[in-house]
Amino acid sequence: MPGYVVGTPETVKPYFDEYMSTGANYMVLSFQWGNLSHAQAMRSIRLFRQHLMPHYALADPFVFAQAAVA
Repeated sequence: MPGYVVGTPETVKPYFDEYMSTGANYMVLSFQWGNLSHAQAMRSIRLFRQHLMPHYALADPFVFAQAAVA
């Protein structure tokens, strides 16, 4: 697995599917890199929350580990 993932929710979903299938109990995410503006980082966070978290039944990002083992 790569050390970073970039793309649209649709293009990164296969990575998250694979990651969740490993049984890992945590994930560290960072949305602001290089010269991205705060607005761009916030857009990425919104996209993650709207399109990926619901797919994995993650209403709260702090319970990621619980969803991974459920």
